Amino acid sequence: MLQLYNTLTHKKEPFEPLKKGRVGIYACGPTVYWFAHLGNMRAFLFADLLRRVLSANDLAVKFVMNITDVGHLTDDADEGEDKMLVSQRAAFICPKCKKFHISGLILKKNQTEDNRIFKNTTLESQYVICQNKKCNEKIFFNSENLALHPMLSELARFYEKQFKMDIKQFNIIPATEYPRATDNIKVQIQMIKDIEKNGFTYKTTDGIYFNTSKLHDYGILSGQKSNEKEGGIRVAMKEKKNATDFALWKFSYPNGISREDYISNMKSGLTLVNTNWKGKKLILRDPEMEWDAPWGTGFPGWHIECSAMSKKYLGFPFDIHTGGVDHIAVHHENELAQSIGCCGIYEARFWMHSEFLTVDGGKMSKSLGNLFTLQDLINRGYDPLAFRYLTLSAHYRTKLNFTWKALTASQNALHRLYDTVRDWDTPKIGCSEYEQRFDAAFEDDLNAPQALAVMWEMIEDGALPTSGKAQSMLKFDRVLGLGLEAYIATPLFIPEEVRALIAEREIARDAKDWSASDRLREQIEQLGFTIEDTPKETKVRQKRLSL
Repeated sequence: MLQLYNTLTHKKEPFEPLKKGRVGIYACGPTVYWFAHLGNMRAFLFADLLRRVLSANDLAVKFVMNITDVGHLTDDADEGEDKMLVSQRAAFICPKCKKFHISGLILKKNQTEDNRIFKNTTLESQYVICQNKKCNEKIFFNSENLALHPMLSELARFYEKQFKMDIKQFNIIPATEYPRATDNIKVQIQMIKDIEKNGFTYKTTDGIYFNTSKLHDYGILSGQKSNEKEGGIRVAMKEKKNATDFALWKFSYPNGISREDYISNMKSGLTLVNTNWKGKKLILRDPEMEWDAPWGTGFPGWHIECSAMSKKYLGFPFDIHTGGVDHIAVHHENELAQSIGCCGIYEARFWMHSEFLTVDGGKMSKSLGNLFTLQDLINRGYDPLAFRYLTLSAHYRTKLNFTWKALTASQNALHRLYDTVRDWDTPKIGCSEYEQRFDAAFEDDLNAPQALAVMWEMIEDGALPTSGKAQSMLKFDRVLGLGLEAYIATPLFIPEEVRALIAEREIARDAKDWSASDRLREQIEQLGFTIEDTPKETKVRQKRLSL
């Protein structure tokens, strides 16, 4: 029987779906303010692996992943600026060619839009050059050309589309539903109203907050009681009653007044009493990012979207909620609080979390400046599935340290796997003993490293017919997701045109004509093949077929 580690109970438990034959999974998805980095991708690959294992157990999976396009503030809590607004300032539409592109905008800590810095420019010149090489327009910035920034909805769709393209390269199965926070404002407002009706909220000058002191088991997910959490939290309390309280609805303007009233008050010089706002300067929130609600004009807090949308698309309770370990102490703890405050029940029965992908022992994140994206892998010549293989080499609940050396080893293993299965016979009856051991590894809390060990043991077992190995490998890959179907029992065919270029390149290398060698390599790659020079031989591979 499938055993999964449940963060809620802090132990491995047998998994049985709430509804026979069907499983509902909600996975915390991307905040579409930037490109997803490899640390993000580890969490998404873990959720994909879980889904594949459940499907392999003949369960129909409804997989919901949210798209956060409002409410995620820069401090990941209730302070700071919306990440979408920060991202908007770094994106521009060229007035000449209309190309949408990301500038080199750098916003350092404590900087504002008034003292921004652009790469390769001085503060006096403040411009960027259009990334369209056929254009090269200099884009100057001042208070009169803010229209050069894309609309927030346009920006969000750009990064959402890029995210979906990226996960395809990692062979992640698309979600059944991708609900957006901005498309589900009404259900979020309704949930807040229900929480308010049940007595868990209070109002401040900047929003509606959840009172965590009224929830006796707040902290159950992280294993910390509310008073223990407060001792380790550094937070600007302002009007919050408890350090762990969090915003359900944030006001755009003091006390929830309307945009029009705020403008009128500021222009007339009226003082807004009983506020903590620095309101000397007229600051308006983008109208795309605020909505009318019973409490006042504003926007939802980050946590409410997941509770409201999981309830809408899966119903309470559902089977499994996934995310990264960084979600446990705050985001998921607050989701649990919201579902209890609204409906009196835990929204999910199992809570599962993947560990960090680290770089030099530290978390990979945009704020730390040590992140890598899919494009970084491609630029360095790596197959995205080499990274998928790398994540399979470590259990999802253990930290995985990212290095280019480790990724190279994973790519070599993946290439060896592809080369090996090409020479096998047509799949027939599988190797049942290895299949049972492979299944047993994944049934033990998704033990992917053990499953890979079983796979390689089967590959190297000379007593087995390759037709049997091929059949078992097809079954294995429905879980591993390494795209093996395109390679099994499919010998590499190299067209004569490519063979001729390879031979010509060997002559150039013998003559130490490296310029010609590089030019021929590029021609070969344009025809869909890659060249790898080793001390013993030159290896030729077909570029990975589209997934």
